[in-house]
Amino acid sequence: MNIRMTLPIIETCHVCGFGQHQPLRNYEKHHLVRCRRCSFVFSNIKPTEEELRQVYEGYNRGLDGISSTTIAKLHERAVALISLSGANAVLDIACGDGNFLQRFKELGCQVFGTEYDRESELISEARGITMLPGGLMPKLPSVVSDVDLIIFTEVIEHINNPQEVLSHIHGLLKPNGLLFITTPNFDSLERRILGNQWGMVMYPEHISYYTPKTLDMILKTKGFEKISIYAENISVFRVFQFINRTKKDKSNVIDAEAAAVKASAVVSGNSTVHFLKDMTNEVLKFTYLGSSIVATYRKVT
Repeated sequence: MNIRMTLPIIETCHVCGFGQHQPLRNYEKHHLVRCRRCSFVFSNIKPTEEELRQVYEGYNRGLDGISSTTIAKLHERAVALISLSGANAVLDIACGDGNFLQRFKELGCQVFGTEYDRESELISEARGITMLPGGLMPKLPSVVSDVDLIIFTEVIEHINNPQEVLSHIHGLLKPNGLLFITTPNFDSLERRILGNQWGMVMYPEHISYYTPKTLDMILKTKGFEKISIYAENISVFRVFQFINRTKKDKSNVIDAEAAAVKASAVVSGNSTVHFLKDMTNEVLKFTYLGSSIVATYRKVT
């Protein structure tokens, strides 16, 4: 007997609620289906508690620190979001070790976070971040009725109840408050080239696969209006991951992480390469073929 037949099946699309979908060819081991109405791609089998435990117990949460280049990018993004929202109170749901929130704190904002991992939570607290209970459904302190900005980065692809979570997020925001969200782009050039070997296709960790179109659709149904949405970057790390998987000689694999770091250093140190990277990224943004969706939306109802 196939034990999978006894596990809960998701019947309806997370985005549009339609009850008909078709299996996605070549992605069967990830249980992926595509909605026949809106084309949203998702796993129609709910992961078991044991599957999730095995994934997240060994999860690399980036606790070893981040580069000065990344810090500068986070600072730049924080400044841009504050200028859009006039943010004073900022909440980051699943904030990791608080690197992004720390940029807002340095800019004078009141900062709140949630995190399931206890080690990450302690690091964030040590950085002066007020950690809240509730996980994906945070509970604000009694003295705080709402917040100006909610950060929800690299999370929505992990969940199969986005309608419920986004409704809760909507309720935590002030009128005209902002939601900043990122997630892998299933329509990306990277995924189209690598197919089911794309590093972001990973059941049971990732179970929902958005495109700019489907992300825009679900956010609008939950009372948000678009400020901006685009898709950026190609991951050198994931390209080398793919190369390693296709090599017959496994003793000659490439250190994907080291290769990605070296490529970043080359880009930073060479003005011509940096210019070409920027031009490539502009094309990816214009065509929505970048690997990561970056969206900023405003609460309107």
